[in-house]
Amino acid sequence: RYDFELTKAELLLERYTRTFTQWCRDRGVKSRQQSYGRGFFIQEPSLYCDIPEGESWTTNWLRHRLGEEMPDSDYRRGRGYTMIDKYVSSAAHLTGKRLVSCEEMTNTYLVFNTPLELLKIGTDMSAFSGVTHSVWHGFNYMPQDAEFPGWVQYGSYYNENNTWFPYWHLLNEYRARMTSMFMHMDMCTDIAILPANSDLWTEMGVQTEPFPSRLNVPYTSLIWEAIHKTGGGADYVSERIIEQCTVRDGKLCYGDKAYGDIFLVEVKGTNQETLDKLLQFVEGGGRVFCIGTYPIRSLGLKDHEARDARLHATVEKLKRHADRFVLLQKPEDNKYLEWYIDVMQRYNLPHAISIERPDRFLLQNHYRADDRSDVFLFANVNLTEARTTDILFPRALTAGRQAWLYHPADGKRYALKLDGQRLHLDMGPSECFFVVLNRDKGGTPYKPLPLAGTDSVAPTRWQVSLHHKREGWTKTMEMDTLRDLKDTEFVNFMGDATYTTILRLEGRQLPRYLNLGKVCEIAEVTVNGHKVGVRWFGRSVFDVAGLLHAGDNTIEVKVTTLMGNYMQTLKDNKVAQRYVLKRKHPLRSMGLLGPVSLYR
Repeated sequence: RYDFELTKAELLLERYTRTFTQWCRDRGVKSRQQSYGRGFFIQEPSLYCDIPEGESWTTNWLRHRLGEEMPDSDYRRGRGYTMIDKYVSSAAHLTGKRLVSCEEMTNTYLVFNTPLELLKIGTDMSAFSGVTHSVWHGFNYMPQDAEFPGWVQYGSYYNENNTWFPYWHLLNEYRARMTSMFMHMDMCTDIAILPANSDLWTEMGVQTEPFPSRLNVPYTSLIWEAIHKTGGGADYVSERIIEQCTVRDGKLCYGDKAYGDIFLVEVKGTNQETLDKLLQFVEGGGRVFCIGTYPIRSLGLKDHEARDARLHATVEKLKRHADRFVLLQKPEDNKYLEWYIDVMQRYNLPHAISIERPDRFLLQNHYRADDRSDVFLFANVNLTEARTTDILFPRALTAGRQAWLYHPADGKRYALKLDGQRLHLDMGPSECFFVVLNRDKGGTPYKPLPLAGTDSVAPTRWQVSLHHKREGWTKTMEMDTLRDLKDTEFVNFMGDATYTTILRLEGRQLPRYLNLGKVCEIAEVTVNGHKVGVRWFGRSVFDVAGLLHAGDNTIEVKVTTLMGNYMQTLKDNKVAQRYVLKRKHPLRSMGLLGPVSLYR
């Protein structure tokens, strides 16, 4: 079976991938490909194309609680990227490509119940996997006379009929700023991972990446996740890539990449040429960590008994280097992050920074910029909970340098004050930013907006004006206590709900901050006629210093809701039936839920 799958992959590489990419080069154009799938090598074709491309999902293959869970029991659940993205980005790293595009954020499940915030954390996860350029998949081109809501095909309904379409530019600008950063730096990865894909071909046949029907080692992606979440960086490699590597100074080198450690993730079968290169690597000072098993067999049928004997002899030679050819047992509780923390400490595995409390939702990548700055991407991909930890930077990175926070949401940068070499990280839900270490000086100090304070006051009465985006009507209601719109007569509303309150203030101790509490979904705030800003993800806290005065103050909060609750009323609409009614989506919360407070 392995011989059969290998022959198919070699033919596709020779007669399609190489032919197509060379044809493009001969004509002076770049090739962009999703170079994987049934019959292909899983990683090698991405080495050849100019713009390797992966694919990611809003609803996590397709519906499993993105931003709410990230278990080790299922490598798909809670992840916005698919398993293929790390293979594609690793191939780009090996060949020095910075542009790694991605078909994002495909979504056939939530569709009309997808907030911009969910798209954001999905793309943050894509960046974590090595993607540098989002290509929104499923913009719904359609004739103008198509029945509402129009055509839907795999997309997250990027359409002018969507309630949040006027704010979509904020997500585009966010991703554009991140891409601009990625185009001027390279991800630092000094650990290699060899997955057991040859065993997969031998035992099960080629699967349909990125949606394999079965996997022989389903926890493979949890290994690279754990390496990054503990301050390190890793790439996937294959047998063919290892065989093309050179060994220099105890490193396995391919192009500009050099790996001092490699993990073999339950690799039972491999090539003799691969083991010979690993033996040379170990003898030169490199380390090989075998998870679960040593290699025990050769690949393919011809002369396999003789080849097996030679492979066994090579494994025995490797075992003589017990400190550099190590067998690791899998964790009995399947908690791979905790398992890797122990392995990293026991064997002093490389990591650029030390993270005091590694967490499944706290993502980290390390980059080296063209100006030799060190750049760290941090993301909290939990939708509702904050993450706090301390980051310890090595002196080699901080000596003579200043720390900066680059915020891609607003394009601003702030000076960060380190406590020695330590940074206290307090990340709100869905928050993502870069920490940069360079020789620039000065700058505006970073001061996070406080979640509470002194002299707190709370509005007590709201007038709510509801403007229905689809039907065009406007209705008003009053609330003494903020309530979820789904618990009112407007349960099936879609559009803008504008909450207005008059707040009387006395004395000179005027509030400086406004905290809206919980908002579903996008909040735009105006105070006394002055536009304060928009919050489309994370904490809805605003700086209102200087906008309030003694006497009566008018505070206006426009909340843009999602479409899903309204779509449930369209019983005769085929699109609504397919994407909402048949899936029995629960009603979603809408509006300003609070509690709202102002404080100093």
